Amino acid sequence: MLAADLAAEKDVAVAVIEPVAVSAAPVGAAPATTDVVEEEGASPAADADGPRAKRRRAANETAVVDGDGPTEAAEATDNVAEEEVEKDVANVEEAATPFKAAAAAPVAEAVTPAEAYEDRVRLWEPGWRERYYVNKFRVQASDVEFVRELVRAYAAGVSWVMLYYYQGCPSWKWYFPQHYSPFATDFSLLGEYRPRFERGQPFRPLEQLMAVFPPASKDLIPEPLRPLMLDDGSPILDFYPTSFEIDMNGKTVRGGARREHSARPAHVLSRYRVRAGSLQRRQAAWQGVALLPFVDEDRLLKAVQPLYSKLAPEDRRLNEFGNDLVFVSKASKLFETICDLYGGTVRGVMTRGEAWYSQPQLI
Repeated sequence: MLAADLAAEKDVAVAVIEPVAVSAAPVGAAPATTDVVEEEGASPAADADGPRAKRRRAANETAVVDGDGPTEAAEATDNVAEEEVEKDVANVEEAATPFKAAAAAPVAEAVTPAEAYEDRVRLWEPGWRERYYVNKFRVQASDVEFVRELVRAYAAGVSWVMLYYYQGCPSWKWYFPQHYSPFATDFSLLGEYRPRFERGQPFRPLEQLMAVFPPASKDLIPEPLRPLMLDDGSPILDFYPTSFEIDMNGKTVRGGARREHSARPAHVLSRYRVRAGSLQRRQAAWQGVALLPFVDEDRLLKAVQPLYSKLAPEDRRLNEFGNDLVFVSKASKLFETICDLYGGTVRGVMTRGEAWYSQPQLI
């Protein structure tokens, strides 16, 4: 059921959270004032009962008692309203500070001329298979054992995906250990193979962020964990390179070289190490293969978990595993079915407007 359908119901099994309207003005834009601009053809009477007009009338009535003139009282009311707007804008700016800091963090910029990228595989020329394995894996295509293991890892990946979507996650630890896939013709080496998966357990939220964030996003994680991304003595510093390669893998953008302008400079481009300078290229970096190091789960957990005691109480709470919540309206045909399926009844059905986290609900 869609959120709009849930909101239309009086009671829901867990909660309906009504969103708060937020201004869509870009950060840094001048705060909107409460002045009413009269458009051509608009009737002045249309704004006679607006919030600003009501405040002016209330100020004028108060002025009669206090002895102030109506104009002075109305202006004082307007000043209070503008101060409230400025406070709201300041609160939004303060909340956005970590995100703006991450966006403004210096990131390496690269020079990659249009002619810099060279497709060394050339799939359209004889010898493509040999060139592929030499350039992508640094092995000879005649290395049968390596190719067989690559094919088995790829087959395991296909099995993982099928199991994930039809039976549930078969393993939280498995990953494809290469940046590139084998050729379809290499599956002749697969033979009889049945992948085995170790179940494991998922990362906690902060562990997941530490596994995917670059060092430029350090402001988005709790401060006690940031040295792991930055300090030379960090045991997992190699997980967070400040520069890396992108293999365009035969991808180019049609047309000549062009100048890229971005609020955040690109980390790297093409298959060349980044260096400071202007960004000019004809390859589109997002089409390439980012040659980032693979994160070792055991090393990450060993480095992160000892720092949990330094986290603030709120960060500790956010880093815990939670329960799955299912939102079902009492008017839904699935309501009783889900209650029966999970062997319980709904306790203290919450109506819209109540906070979903106020108490746990059994559905």
